[in-house]
Amino acid sequence: MKLEAGSGEAGKNYVGNISFEQIVGIAKTKQPGLLARNLKNAVKLAVGSCVSLGVLIDSKNGKEIMREIEAGKYDNEIDNEITEPSADKKKKLEEFWKDLSVRQEKSKKALAEAKAAEEEAKAAAATAAGATIGTPAAGATPAAGKSATPAAATPAAGAKKEEAKGKKK
Repeated sequence: MKLEAGSGEAGKNYVGNISFEQIVGIAKTKQPGLLARNLKNAVKLAVGSCVSLGVLIDSKNGKEIMREIEAGKYDNEIDNEITEPSADKKKKLEEFWKDLSVRQEKSKKALAEAKAAEEEAKAAAATAAGATIGTPAAGATPAAGKSATPAAATPAAGAKKEEAKGKKK
């Protein structure tokens, strides 16, 4: 599996599906450069990276795999340093990934459509609100006693403040 980038939404969207045996192979390769005392700990570090990237392991979330490692489910693969999955397992992982990819794409499209519809509704509501509130109808004149420009009221308010300051001195 070749990745250019991780999921960006690890736990929601996934970017790949890898076998546990491949994780053991990665851990064996990386172990000299890791601060892991043994292969099992190196495997845990590799599984943690998969969680962060949004990569499934044996069609499961990395956190679930981590619990299974702790429970001893993968001790045989780790102790015997098995690094190649069976052909049957590879096929099952690929089928699962194809199905999941299709479901993720459908979900992304539905989310994008819902977001676009929401934005469109907000824009329509803002346009409708702007046309009815505070905007005079075409050809209408301001009501008697009200200025057409709101800035005309500002100097008078400023003059009253100046007047009040002068009295305090």
